[in-house]
Amino acid sequence: MSRVRRTIALAACAAVVLTGSLAGAAARTAPAKSATVADTVPDAYGLDQLDAAVKGSQVSFFQRRTCAAVLSTLQAGQWTISLFAKPQKGSQLYVGTMTYGERAAMLMMTGSGTSCSGTVTVDAEQPITSSGDLTASGTAKALTFYCHVGPDLNGTSMTDVVLTYIGMYRSASGAFIVMVNGPATVGTHKLVMDEDSGQGITVLPVKPGLDALKAMTGFFGGMYSGDGYGEDTSGLVGMYGGGGTLAVTSAQPFAATVTGTNLTDQDHKSKHLSFTAGMGCDS
Repeated sequence: MSRVRRTIALAACAAVVLTGSLAGAAARTAPAKSATVADTVPDAYGLDQLDAAVKGSQVSFFQRRTCAAVLSTLQAGQWTISLFAKPQKGSQLYVGTMTYGERAAMLMMTGSGTSCSGTVTVDAEQPITSSGDLTASGTAKALTFYCHVGPDLNGTSMTDVVLTYIGMYRSASGAFIVMVNGPATVGTHKLVMDEDSGQGITVLPVKPGLDALKAMTGFFGGMYSGDGYGEDTSGLVGMYGGGGTLAVTSAQPFAATVTGTNLTDQDHKSKHLSFTAGMGCDS
């Protein structure tokens, strides 16, 4: 659990920086109105009214209105919004999941005075294979819960960047959460899990029949809500960690294939799984 806590803590610190700069970034890009917003997030009628711009699987927007007003506009659409992080003293951050039929998305908004900027990141199909205690093949709906690519403080060059990624994969055979820490430069990197490197792969299978999104937000939601780690493991059936490879094909936007080899459950050392999955993020 210690490595997971460390990953969440690092992600939470980066999330503060990310959300703090969200308003300026969205304000600069929002004028580039896109005609494909409706295709990216179908039937999210309110989103069409927010001068939104599309970048891959992510829609960004900026409004000269409060985030509370923007939330009301978004709720007029067909997507159901479930917030797990709401404004607190000193923070105007909203984070939640959006669902519509079998589709899912992450909503993030941050306010500054009477303005609001935000993103909606929808799930995307990714190839997966898995064996051992997790069996899956074909494609899965991958939803990025958190993704940050930033400078490697231990690197030898300003071009060295590292990845912190948390994503939910939902397939016909079940759902699982993937956490990856490793180099984000183009190329194939060997990941060796240890406390010194900060690298590694963790897979958390979701109990069959449970709401995968609730399991994910119950475990990781505290990094955004300010309520601490949370770490509600009631929806999970193990925590498998270890090394493998990360084959990065693009750094911006980030795209890669992660392979976890013989990952071991931390509580039951005799249980193992191996998997390969595509991953990406457009933030």
